[in-house]
Amino acid sequence: MNSFIIDNNNFIHWQETPWDEKVFSVTTAELTSLRFDSERNANTLIREFELKSKVNLAYGRFEASNMLIKSALMKNGYLPSETSLEVFLSQLDKYNLPDIYKKKLMPITAIVANDYKDISIIAKDMFYFSRFHEDPFIDTELSNKRMSYWVDDLFLQNVSGFIYRNKAGQLVSFMLFRLNDNNVAELILGGSAKGFGVYSPFFWGSVIDALKFKGVKKITSVISAANSGVLALYLNLNFNISKTKIDYHKHKVN
Repeated sequence: MNSFIIDNNNFIHWQETPWDEKVFSVTTAELTSLRFDSERNANTLIREFELKSKVNLAYGRFEASNMLIKSALMKNGYLPSETSLEVFLSQLDKYNLPDIYKKKLMPITAIVANDYKDISIIAKDMFYFSRFHEDPFIDTELSNKRMSYWVDDLFLQNVSGFIYRNKAGQLVSFMLFRLNDNNVAELILGGSAKGFGVYSPFFWGSVIDALKFKGVKKITSVISAANSGVLALYLNLNFNISKTKIDYHKHKVN
C-alpha cells in the first residue's frame, strides 16, 4: 500500500495493480481511500498520487453519496465508470429459500483444481458488466481477457467455489467465493456460460442452499447496478443493499 499524508484529516492511499497492467499493457493503480477537508488539499493529494504513482490508468471506488469526493475527482479529470452495489444476506441459518428456487435445486459440486481451466475459458466471453467493461475507453476484448486472468489469479489464491456440469460434462455455471473466519462467504465471481443464462437463477439458489448447509452465517457480494438481471435475482433471493459506490477512472494520468 502506498500513501501521501498531509495530516490525519488529509490523506490518500493507493495500491499498484500488476494483475491489471498485465492485461492493459499500461501502468495501473487503484485508489483505496481519500480524505480531505478542503478543495485545495484534495487537489494536492490527487496531484501527489499521480506524480508518485506514475500510472497511465487510475481507478477507485467511492460511495456514490459522497459529493465532495465526486466533485474533487471529476474536477481532476476522473470520470464515473461502473456503479456497484454491495449486497448481503444475513441470518442464513434462519433463511428459507423461495419455493421457486427450492423446487429446482441443482446437483452442484465443489470446485477442484482441474475445473479452473474450464472456468477461465468460459469467463473470456460471458461477462458484459464490470468496472472495465463499463469504461467506454477500454476495449471489450481486453476487459474479457481481464476476467479470464482474474480467474487464474483466484486459483492461485486458493479460493473456494461450486460448479454445475451438465450430463455431457460441460461446465455450465460456476461461483467462486471466499469464506472468512466469521463464517461469512464473499461471492467473488460467478455466472453461467454464454447460452446457458437460464440456469443462473437456480444455480444461485443452489449455491445459497449449499452455503447454508456448510454453516455459513452471512453472504456478501458486489454487483454492477447496470446488470439489471443479476440485481433482480439478488432481490428475489431477499438480499439487501448496503452500499452504492461509483468507480472513477482516469486515463493517461501522466
